[in-house]
Amino acid sequence: MPIVSAADPDQPLAISAQDRFMATHWTTAQQLKRLLPLLADPKFFYMLQEFEPSFYAWSSNYALAMETLSLDFWPIFNERLLCDYFHQKKIGRFATDDLMDPELVFEPAIEKRMFYPAPRAPSRRTKRLLFYARPSNTRNLFGLGLTALREATKDPIFSDGWEFLAIGGRGGVPELTLSQGHRLRPAPWFDYASYGQVLRDADILLCPMLSPHTSYPVLEMVACGGISVTNTFETKTLEALSQISENIFSGPATIESMAANIVRAGHAVVNVEREVNTLNMARDWDETLEPVASRIASLFKAKPSSGEAV
Repeated sequence: MPIVSAADPDQPLAISAQDRFMATHWTTAQQLKRLLPLLADPKFFYMLQEFEPSFYAWSSNYALAMETLSLDFWPIFNERLLCDYFHQKKIGRFATDDLMDPELVFEPAIEKRMFYPAPRAPSRRTKRLLFYARPSNTRNLFGLGLTALREATKDPIFSDGWEFLAIGGRGGVPELTLSQGHRLRPAPWFDYASYGQVLRDADILLCPMLSPHTSYPVLEMVACGGISVTNTFETKTLEALSQISENIFSGPATIESMAANIVRAGHAVVNVEREVNTLNMARDWDETLEPVASRIASLFKAKPSSGEAV
């Protein structure tokens, strides 16, 4: 069975009534919607990696993204926490349909070849905190995180011997003042391999994420032996995050809670009060995707692509 992409608008794709489709974003599900009545089986696969309506204020995009979640599809979830959120909140067709299929939920794999701990010298002169600072991505809570960081850096644990770098913003964050004379300085954009080394060279990652998804940087930092400070949200509870790693420090999405966890992380670094390499997740994508891929293949078996184009 051939697998083709419809991503290139300059290359029209002839399709058959027997074809099946996979949407990977709400915009692709919207493009697919008008074709569904022409298909022998209009049910499609929908890769759900976030609650995408939350990318927007209440707006046209919010409404259109929400609409796609009421179409007829097989959901493929990236993370059990996200799957639980859709069911608990009864979003779209999850309000009435029993769509729970454990074989169509997979957890992220944090690649061991890229994200691994390196020896940390206790006497290293400068300690480093990274802030995953993305002002244009509202769910990353840039303003709340910056205010929490300014509060946290008032604590004596950060009095000296620390540097603070903003990453992930592609140049969108200027140099900013913190407390006790510290400054948050923007780091350059890194390629994938260099990004892993940046995490290994740091001690703490501050990565707010107002979403039921954990956020990959939170997991990648822990895999590199550091501490991640993030927030809880709905199904993404303190208990759930602690089960992934004791080196994920989390609490409610408030300035006070986040500042307290930054300070707690600072003490853990200075006093060497943490274990490295404590990530309880798959470290190879084949391991986590194979069961889901097998299940999708079994659902694909209905009919080969043949017949007249539509």
